[in-house]
Amino acid sequence: MAKVGADVGEIENGLKKFIEVKEAGAIPKEYEYHLEELGAGERESIKLVYSYKSTSVLLIDDKAGRRAARGLNLAVTGTIGVLIIAKNKKLVKSVSSTLEEMKGKGYWLSDEIVDAARRIAGERN
Repeated sequence: MAKVGADVGEIENGLKKFIEVKEAGAIPKEYEYHLEELGAGERESIKLVYSYKSTSVLLIDDKAGRRAARGLNLAVTGTIGVLIIAKNKKLVKSVSSTLEEMKGKGYWLSDEIVDAARRIAGERN
C-alpha cells in the first residue's frame, strides 16, 4: 500500500526513531513442538520474542499462540493488558468503553472477555 499525504516524510522519520527491524532467530529444536499448531505469523512473532526475551514482551491475543509462548517462558500480554496499562497511565479513560468501541468497529471480543477486562480494570457496567 502506498503512503500518501503531506506528513508522510515526518511520520517515516518519527517511526525510525523508535522502531527497529530485527530478524527472528531460531528456537531450540526441543521446543519446536510448541509452535506446530500455529500460523506463520504467530510462529515468527514467538521466535522473534524468544530471540530477545530478556527485553521483549509478546503482544498476542490468539489463545494457542499465548499458550505456546508461555510454554517457552516468554512474557506475554494481549490487547486487554495493553489497555489496562494505558488506563493506569491515564492514556485512556476507560478499558470498557475502548473495548466497546473496538467491537463496534469489527474487532471480535466475547462478552466474557469484556466482562473480565472490566473486573480487572476495576470498572463496573
